[in-house]
Amino acid sequence: MSSDSKTPLWNYFVYGILALSAIAAPLGFWGYRASAKNLLALQAACEGTGVPTATSYESGDTDPKMAVIVTKDAQLAVGHRYMSLDSKRAWKTKGAQLVACVNVGPAETFETCRYSGNYQIHQQKRAGEIELVVAQTGEVLERHEFTAYTDKVCPESVKLSSGSPKVRYDRADGSVRNTVAGWLKQVRQVPKTSN
Repeated sequence: MSSDSKTPLWNYFVYGILALSAIAAPLGFWGYRASAKNLLALQAACEGTGVPTATSYESGDTDPKMAVIVTKDAQLAVGHRYMSLDSKRAWKTKGAQLVACVNVGPAETFETCRYSGNYQIHQQKRAGEIELVVAQTGEVLERHEFTAYTDKVCPESVKLSSGSPKVRYDRADGSVRNTVAGWLKQVRQVPKTSN
């Protein structure tokens, strides 16, 4: 059998994979959006009320399922990207044991880096607070304040293209995500506080 006779079979395989991807990708996207909307109900735990339909948390639970609710720039969002990849994520309110309530303050410029051609980069920082709460009761187990910075020192040089804006703001958002994920990884097994 020549390789030419296998070509149509290979094409069907490729087209089949593409067709499945075209169908599955939007379904996965909408599934995530539905999950995120469902998890926003956990904001009640961040406000101290608790969510009775959430999964109970007991002292000594190792690696509990967690959700992250982030308030940043006056917007509320589910922040799974603020968790390390090996963390157990809660995808529904019912599965959440703990909620990390993250409040991120506004970006503030702490240094302006100036370059030839009148280019500027505003190095920024964001202060914030994380409260780790029991989803079902709203009880605060841990609290941590942080300040996340972009590079603390101006880069000696920057690579700019002809279409680059003259002024750029580095908002420290990536540093905030890394700070939150690192802290959450440290407190996976949290002792329950006494009442």
